[in-house]
Amino acid sequence: MQIFNIGVNSLIQQLEIHLRGVTLYSLPVSGPWEENTEKMPEVQKKTSIIGYVDDLNPVITKVEEFGICNSYLILFESASGCKFHRDPSSQKC
Repeated sequence: MQIFNIGVNSLIQQLEIHLRGVTLYSLPVSGPWEENTEKMPEVQKKTSIIGYVDDLNPVITKVEEFGICNSYLILFESASGCKFHRDPSSQKC
């Protein structure tokens, strides 16, 4: 299990880079500004994948991201010998 977790971390990092994700929240930053300064940027939390132990939940926002996600899953499966659940009837994919 430890070796799987080490390997799946690289998969999570790649999917975080290549998937667009969604904004979970966006909060304005308040405070005193000087007259000639621009407004401070909002604090945002975005996510594109949620990983927990041996579960991965990618956030797919457009059709092209299915192909990106699938290509990285195939690469991980080829390198590790592990197989992800992909059959919808199993209720586990």
